[in-house]
Amino acid sequence: MSRPHEPRVGRIRAFGVLFLALLVAASFAEDFPGRQWLRYELFDAYQRIAPRERASAPAVIVAIDEDSLERYGQWPWPRRLIARLLVEIGEARPAAIGLDLLFPEPDRLSAADDELLAVALAQRPTVLAIAGTGEARGVNNLYSAAAFRVTGADPLPFVDRYPRALASIAQIDGSAASRALISAHVDGAVRSVPLVGAIGDTLFPGFGLELLRLASGVTAISVTVDAGGVSKVSIAPDVPTPVDSNAHAWIRFSRHVPARFVSAAEVLERRVAPNVFESKVVLIGVTGIGVVDQALTPHRERVPGVEIHAQLIENIFDGQLLSLPSSARALERGLLVLGGMVLLFVVPRARPLPAVGIFAALVALTAALGVRAFDSYHLLIDVAAPGLGLTLLFGGLLAATLGESERQRRALREVLEHERFAAARLAGELSAANRIQLGMLPDPAQWRDARLEIAALMEPAREVGGDLYDFFKLDERHAGFVIGDVAGKGLPASMIMAIGKALMRSQMLRGGAGLGAVLTRADAEIALDNRESLFITALAGVISLDDGRLEIASAGHELPWLLRAGEAPRSIVVAGGPPLGALEGYAYDVETLALAPGDTLVLITDGVTEAMDKQGRLYGRQRLAALLATIAPGAPATLIADAIRDDVARHADGAEPADDLTVMVLRWRGN
Repeated sequence: MSRPHEPRVGRIRAFGVLFLALLVAASFAEDFPGRQWLRYELFDAYQRIAPRERASAPAVIVAIDEDSLERYGQWPWPRRLIARLLVEIGEARPAAIGLDLLFPEPDRLSAADDELLAVALAQRPTVLAIAGTGEARGVNNLYSAAAFRVTGADPLPFVDRYPRALASIAQIDGSAASRALISAHVDGAVRSVPLVGAIGDTLFPGFGLELLRLASGVTAISVTVDAGGVSKVSIAPDVPTPVDSNAHAWIRFSRHVPARFVSAAEVLERRVAPNVFESKVVLIGVTGIGVVDQALTPHRERVPGVEIHAQLIENIFDGQLLSLPSSARALERGLLVLGGMVLLFVVPRARPLPAVGIFAALVALTAALGVRAFDSYHLLIDVAAPGLGLTLLFGGLLAATLGESERQRRALREVLEHERFAAARLAGELSAANRIQLGMLPDPAQWRDARLEIAALMEPAREVGGDLYDFFKLDERHAGFVIGDVAGKGLPASMIMAIGKALMRSQMLRGGAGLGAVLTRADAEIALDNRESLFITALAGVISLDDGRLEIASAGHELPWLLRAGEAPRSIVVAGGPPLGALEGYAYDVETLALAPGDTLVLITDGVTEAMDKQGRLYGRQRLAALLATIAPGAPATLIADAIRDDVARHADGAEPADDLTVMVLRWRGN
């Protein structure tokens, strides 16, 4: 039997082993709610972290873009114009031409134009698009010029299958060298496209794969099928193209590259060098906004659908298609089990902070493994599942450990003196108050206006303090800020601080008669029920984000500093009046200052200048001025705030702080 002060490690670990076993069992449930969404979001994150660089350019897109539509008329164009476009491209001897276009009805102007297009298609290595559909108006008697060499089981139960297809009229469709599917099931973003699909019982290649087959002169597409679905698709026997069980190829996307595109207008006007198309796969597609739907990529970019096919061709050509290995699930479970064993060994005995550190390291290592596998080996490993499992396991173990610790603390409380119990509870409440108080202060990292750079920090002298700072948008052209110091420390000061911060923000957002009136109204509100007779020194200002005009007023607060390139740091003498709550009804004056781009305001509380070392010597404004003079022009605001805090700490050299320390740095970058 364990002693009261010893955690029952064995029982916690037994719980952990059972919990880990349940998590491993749950990993076999592929249809678990939210799992597919989480996996897709992770795979998209890989793409954004390590986007593909365009290594070669086997595909060129002839874009019927806004300029082309403006020059030659709105879509659809006359068929003779498309035929002329094919002739111009064909003269450069491309390897293959793919038309990501459908011509489902005869030309509305002239049947002869259909014949012109049919002739142009027949004389060149062309692939026409077909789109799978369930609509009755589609056709189901199409064929592909590509032969399929199937090894193993029938692929039809696994590939994307449509009862009918939308295609061009027979005269045009029959003239092309081949036809291929452009359809793809899209779940939010395009992540994969089918290399093989079916219309009825007839197999068809995907658009990009068929263009490569035609360009390379290969007759047959090899498809290997096993019990789990399609395992291989290739046009070169020794170079299989990675696919999932449904014959989908997962594309590693680059960002949108304008160099892929050539305007159709430039081609028609012969302003394109012939070598642009020579021996290339040329895709023709409509890209004009409002004419074509834009597909969303994992980079959260919207691109025309024809660019998806170009990216697929680049992936296949450069060997950069992504792969979902059959061993991925086993690897994911292995990561979960291995990380779980580490947590089972560490968490029951470790203190919470080291345990959190080890857990964070495990999750980071798992994430890094996923990114490395993606970037270096083009593998899609779902590390989100083991990461989530480790998080749940850690939470369960931590809860169990904390629960056991709580049970032991209850046993110890029975023998502790009442005063010690009360002190411990008070310490816990103050710690919670500290977190709540710091949580009330805005996070500079959340500021989203590039015209103004902000850094701020607050370190209370006790668990809770009386300093405050705030910054916020008044409108799209103005930002307000305030820094303040309650005359006092501890819990009463923190309560006044919370009230003061809320009042100042409320009054500044309300606006009205100007900044001076804002301070007067805040002064009246603070004095209303101030039974402890605590007052607040405050410095408030409004910055015009467009032109740098600064209005600033002080209620008995420390003077701010101005850092300007080419000048020594200087204090700004700010008009104002007494601290808020000290003299009701006072009319505060307001100073106006014109900031130049790059000018920096440094705002502090007296916890900086009045910080003392062990011998009682003050930090002082002179030392602060010397420190600010050493800061390089254009240094980040965060660096300035941290430098002040660190220099004060060096001066104190371990002495207990006498007052709360707050620093806020504002740099106007210009419009």
